[in-house]
Amino acid sequence: MCLGLGSLFLVLGAIGAFLPILPTTPFLLLSAYFFATGDPRVHAWLLNLPWAGPLIREWEVTRAIRARVKWTAVAMVLVTTGASFYWLGDTNMRLRLLLLALTAIGLFVIIRLPTRP
Repeated sequence: MCLGLGSLFLVLGAIGAFLPILPTTPFLLLSAYFFATGDPRVHAWLLNLPWAGPLIREWEVTRAIRARVKWTAVAMVLVTTGASFYWLGDTNMRLRLLLLALTAIGLFVIIRLPTRP
């Protein structure tokens, strides 16, 4: 069960690295939690990934992320959402509202993460 959830959150985190709607960091942290609970070997493998390991190790030590990382994530979400709105033009209003709602959820999650002093 834990390995399945860890894998699911790892995939969502990887997708979130490319889509501004999904926040990467919370999914990676959830993945690390479930892998640590389910199988320490898989958790060690996750910590050795070059794109995820440093972030997870920092979280496990400090239980916070750097302010620069947080505000860079917020800026990237806002820029890519703005670009998406521009490219959508005057198309489907439901799609625009969905994008706005998902952006708000993503920003809420990012901003609520504790910041390392």
